[in-house]
Order: sequence, then C-alpha cells, then structure tokens
Amino acid sequence: VEDGKISTLKDVNVAYLKKLRNVSADSTLEDAGLFVKGDDLPIPSSFALTQKGLLISYNYYEIAPYVDGVIAYTIPFDLLKGILKADYILEK
Repeated sequence: VEDGKISTLKDVNVAYLKKLRNVSADSTLEDAGLFVKGDDLPIPSSFALTQKGLLISYNYYEIAPYVDGVIAYTIPFDLLKGILKADYILEK
C-alpha cells in the first residue's frame, strides 16, 4: 500500500463490501448485521493479489455470524489505483 493510503484502502473495502451485500449508503455494516462498530471494518489478515484484484477474506466469526461462512471477495484493480503501489497492480 502506498504511504498514507491505508485509510483510503479501508474506505474502498467498506464501500465494496456494502455494494456486494446491498447495504444502502445511509446504513452501516453494523446495521447490516456484521460484527463491526459502524463501518469500522478492519483489513483482514488473509488477503492476496490475483490477476483480477485484491482478494479479501474474512474467516468464520471474524466479521459475521457462522451462517455467513467465510466472506471472500476481490476488489478490482481499477478501484485500487493510487492505493496499491503500481508494481503490485497485476492487470494487463
């Protein structure tokens, strides 16, 4: 991550997860039933770079009930430009 961009990465992560879970802009992830305060979603310890983007993965109970399973999704590189160091952008 570029210097000083971790906060921006967290914001992108929150926005992307809200989109995936159909959470409205005026609601928080906590309102949607996740185990976070408001929209304070931590960057997980499990992540990877793929050809499509940054794969984010939260384990059981890390941010949601067991019934939600492992929550995994890929944030596309076009949303990460200026956040990830250019050397790590794998798209062609």
